[in-house]
Amino acid sequence: MTETTHSSLRAISPLIDEYAEWYGDVLRCFFYAEHDLPPLDSNVNTLFAEWKSNIQNLEFVDQETVQRLDNLQTELKDTGLALCEAASQGRGKPEIADFDKFTNLFYSLIANLRRLEKDSVLEDSGIDVLTGLRSKNAMHNDIDKELERLARRGKPFCLALARIDNYEEVAAEHGREHARRFTKIVAGYIKKSIRSFDDGYRLGSGEFLLCLKQADITGGVAALERLRRMLQASGTTYNLQGQEVLLTMSCCIAEPVHDDNVDNLIQHLRADLSTTVKASGAVLEYHEMSDLQRFVQGSS
Repeated sequence: MTETTHSSLRAISPLIDEYAEWYGDVLRCFFYAEHDLPPLDSNVNTLFAEWKSNIQNLEFVDQETVQRLDNLQTELKDTGLALCEAASQGRGKPEIADFDKFTNLFYSLIANLRRLEKDSVLEDSGIDVLTGLRSKNAMHNDIDKELERLARRGKPFCLALARIDNYEEVAAEHGREHARRFTKIVAGYIKKSIRSFDDGYRLGSGEFLLCLKQADITGGVAALERLRRMLQASGTTYNLQGQEVLLTMSCCIAEPVHDDNVDNLIQHLRADLSTTVKASGAVLEYHEMSDLQRFVQGSS
């Protein structure tokens, strides 16, 4: 995780503390309105706005979560202030239904913040929250270990870069949250198609990386064939420019050599995938990378 990510997530606990203090101030206003109470501190709302701005672009935080938090905090703030204003005008403590609504909003906001805090722990431990695959945070370390194992023991492995076709077009037409639904669908098939000791990673924007261990190209292609059959059997479709389109993928697979570089491997996999021509009607098209020696460090 970047330092920005860490600082945003570390800010959750202090934010919860601020809301707890604000909640207590509102309760005092309900029951002791006859006293000369200071105005409710709006600092918590400022802190929330700053925090929300910082988490907007975190990979594992979807916009639906951000919007839900924003709606909860706005309704909580407005409800609390309205009840306090009524109490200060001599209308007494709120009705039980109004008090319950306010309290439920408070606990809902806290629960959602706690859930996000838990998700951040999973993400930092190498689990992609959206799909349950491995996260990008763990990818480099994992693949470096496979390269070391290849250098020491000659144990081959394959990397396959898989991409959902038309992902960005779907996101542009229907929104990124809609497109992410297909990310979750494909991730489910990936988890079923790879072996228990293989790894799948979500890279974002409809891309996945599969690390197929103790497998040469032939073994790697077998895993992709399992994925192709599952995708074909599902018959999943989406709407694009008014047309129902079958969910398809493209993939490029390579068998690394021991002194390859992870970033270079992915860069060249992506470049080769972008230049391949997909066969009409293919549910999952995969291509073996050519000229693997170009990936050797220092060869370019």
